[in-house]
Amino acid sequence: VQGTPVDVAFSFDSSKAFVLSRSVAGASGTVISQVDLQTGVINATLGLRGENVSPATGIIMAPNGFLYVSNNNTVWEIDPRTLKVTTSNNTTGEFVVTGYPDKGFVTGDGKYLVFANKRPVQGNTSLIQMDLSNRTIQTFANFNAEVFAGFANASADAASGTNLYGWTESGRLYDIRVGSGLNVNPSILNADFQNGLAQPTFNHVAFSNENPARY
Repeated sequence: VQGTPVDVAFSFDSSKAFVLSRSVAGASGTVISQVDLQTGVINATLGLRGENVSPATGIIMAPNGFLYVSNNNTVWEIDPRTLKVTTSNNTTGEFVVTGYPDKGFVTGDGKYLVFANKRPVQGNTSLIQMDLSNRTIQTFANFNAEVFAGFANASADAASGTNLYGWTESGRLYDIRVGSGLNVNPSILNADFQNGLAQPTFNHVAFSNENPARY
């Protein structure tokens, strides 16, 4: 593939891979290559804007069947069938965001994408969410300059799909509610894991779907 691969997404039928690469900065500094996994042949490529200082960060296949590529101040929606930026109601699938979004994370109900802002001072935001049904962007104000390192759905139940846990690069855990009222608070789980520590440090989080949970 062209450039340096940084991330990959797969079609629902596992027949194709979509490789995100960083190339020479400029109009085609971000490259997406569609690879046939049966033959290893690159069927198509798409060049998008990219830069050296703040290059593209991730690509994800969302439940609605579209690819989403995160880049500095931008999220692109791409149709994997044509490998082109989408157009809907004369509106292009290039969305301007306030910040430097990391790779998107899909909520359990499949309705939202959540992006950590890798640079909270840029736009004074910590989180960016995208409503996949109406293609709108919402941000959450800079939360103690925290940079979120990852997310986990709080439940495997789609009805609870707007509840997330997010952990930061500093190891702190937060409860996140996405949707019409995007909100972030220190997690109630902090107390469960303290064990005499002033502040437990979380490097990663995963949850089982047992109800009630068993340890």
